[in-house]
Amino acid sequence: MCCNMIKIKAFFIVLIMSISLFFVTTASAKECKGMSSSACSKASSCSWVNGYKTKKGVKVKAYCRNKSAKKSAKPINSHSKKKDNKQQAKDNESLNKSKQAKNKNKNKNEDKNKNKDKKLKKKDTKKKDTKKKKDVKKQEKKAKKKTSKAKKSTKKKKSDKDKKK
Repeated sequence: MCCNMIKIKAFFIVLIMSISLFFVTTASAKECKGMSSSACSKASSCSWVNGYKTKKGVKVKAYCRNKSAKKSAKPINSHSKKKDNKQQAKDNESLNKSKQAKNKNKNKNEDKNKNKDKKLKKKDTKKKDTKKKKDVKKQEKKAKKKTSKAKKSTKKKKSDKDKKK
């Protein structure tokens, strides 16, 4: 029973602390809500946001809001600046290398696509050429048939004349 009482007390302590944190944060949010521009600019924890128009064309009125929490500032000394500059230079160099690699890959892909297009055009022209050749052969065959029919008919006429004589 003793252990259960301790657990219950601990639970209530945690519950009360979490509820109090909730109210503190909401109270600070409400602190700036509805303030005029002059009162907002005087309050250190608030900032004034001018009215604006959204992309959809909705007009938003000017309002007062809480300032965002400031990050802890790092001590600035020349030694850390040099490291930051060196690190930034390395980062820039790696970015440039990656951009160059992307550009190379892009150029390779473009070249591949161009080569594919050329091959497809060649195939198309070959197909067209073969179709033309086939068409020409068909026309030649038709012409030969016509001439052979004409020859046969002239032979028949001659043979008919010979029979009559």
